[in-house]
Amino acid sequence: MTLARTYALIVGWLMTVVGIVGFFSGGMLLVFEVNTVHNIIHLFTGLVALFFGYYVAGTYSRSFDQWLGIVYAVVAVLGFAVAGLGSATILGILPVNLADNILHSVIALSALSAGFLTVREELSTHEPRMPKAA
Repeated sequence: MTLARTYALIVGWLMTVVGIVGFFSGGMLLVFEVNTVHNIIHLFTGLVALFFGYYVAGTYSRSFDQWLGIVYAVVAVLGFAVAGLGSATILGILPVNLADNILHSVIALSALSAGFLTVREELSTHEPRMPKAA
């Protein structure tokens, strides 16, 4: 199992659980600000991650991790831009605070790492291809 697939499955299960639990948290999930939109995004992200982690034995999990990293990097940058070290909402719908912004940054960096490091991992673990016989 590749790093990208393992990452997609772990993130998938965690985000799915967080998305469900968030609906019952009353606006704060530990130190993170959440609302219905935030919970739906977590739930959707988790289910998509699980799909790419399990579909065709995780063949597309590397691409998913790379895109997840890019999206979460944008969300982290937007969060820091609008909230700084306090709290605010992104586009008026997604509440974020410093803890959210740090978590989004960690998700971005770890997803990008899993997505891009898998390329080397796959290349180093595959046997050389034999030329086709004429």
